[in-house]
Amino acid sequence: MAMRWHARTARSGSWPAARSGWPARSASGRGCGWLDAGGKSVTRLMPTHEIANDDDRDGGRGDACDPSLLRPLLPPSVLLAQMPPAQADPTALHPLEQAQVAAAVASRRLEYAAGRQLAQPLLQALGAVPAPLLNGADRAPLWPPGIIGSITHCTGLCAVAVASVDTARGIGIDIEPASPLPRDVVAHVLVTGESDHFAALPEHAIACADRLVFCAKEAAYKALYPTLRKFLDFPDLRVELAADGTFVVTPTQPLAGIHTPLRGRYRVTRDLMAAAVLLPNT
Repeated sequence: MAMRWHARTARSGSWPAARSGWPARSASGRGCGWLDAGGKSVTRLMPTHEIANDDDRDGGRGDACDPSLLRPLLPPSVLLAQMPPAQADPTALHPLEQAQVAAAVASRRLEYAAGRQLAQPLLQALGAVPAPLLNGADRAPLWPPGIIGSITHCTGLCAVAVASVDTARGIGIDIEPASPLPRDVVAHVLVTGESDHFAALPEHAIACADRLVFCAKEAAYKALYPTLRKFLDFPDLRVELAADGTFVVTPTQPLAGIHTPLRGRYRVTRDLMAAAVLLPNT
């Protein structure tokens, strides 16, 4: 589920052309695990490599496939999992899930399968009855009653976040490569004034700050959509990034039933960036 401009340009052909210039993520082939509410690895879905933490190397930026890439961005009540899509098994999908991607290209089938393979143990950990996780007509996942969730995937990495509705009304996560947006894309994503605070960001985030705004808007949109049930364009949201790893999202037009501004957290590693937003219950 992506913002309207993202989907519209994908259909017209200009978005894939822009994305084709993005560097490939280096996380493919790495292992993964899923984390419980305390942040501990409960099940190793794939073999994992031991990699540096934030306070080890890369100036505190961590590694591209750190299993805790999103963990610092969300409260303990949110369950998280991630894996490379290449390690997913589309043949293991429920027949109803397989039918949803039967006509899709191979890469899309892998992304879809990875999301379901990651989500199922998390949903069961929250007490959900095992069942296929299907997409609705709007392509958004139909999460079980009482559960909120978000799926994000890029070339080389898929991540899932789920929580009880007691935690929040909505949740949004997004992962992108830690590189600048193509020049012809920037004008579609940023609104006036959003770049004013870039110079105050950590050094490793400045060069890719425009994509960090993109990432934050995607996460915010995913958190908002289950409540709004309407598409948004990138100019409909304004993001203010702070040097401490937080950001504020303010709609540029009124959104019924939404208490603004929204607040989120971001992280930029050596290879990837991640953003997460929770839409509060009150």
